[in-house]
Amino acid sequence: MDKGAATDDVKPGAAAGKKSRRRPTFLNAHARLRLFTGRADPAGRDEQYEKFYLILVEASPAAADFTVYEVGNPTTPIPMEKGLDDLLQITAERNPDFYEFYNGKLVKAS
Repeated sequence: MDKGAATDDVKPGAAAGKKSRRRPTFLNAHARLRLFTGRADPAGRDEQYEKFYLILVEASPAAADFTVYEVGNPTTPIPMEKGLDDLLQITAERNPDFYEFYNGKLVKAS
């Protein structure tokens, strides 16, 4: 999502100074997507994922900056590396005949 989604909490067309606010898109997305994260068992609900992330992006032609959040926790950003490591670890746990997660890397099981 664009970084502005975290602060777009004024209703379009609201008169200046009028208290016509809503929750930012970023917070609404966390609330709506929470249902789709946290699957503990691969045999669980098909529409649910083990982990789900929202990323706020500020991009320009010269550079890009991003902040990663685990869905359901909009106040605590995490490093991108942690999100990727979590996903790789889950992949290894779910497929132990094929993969191991060793020293921060997904490797073929021996």
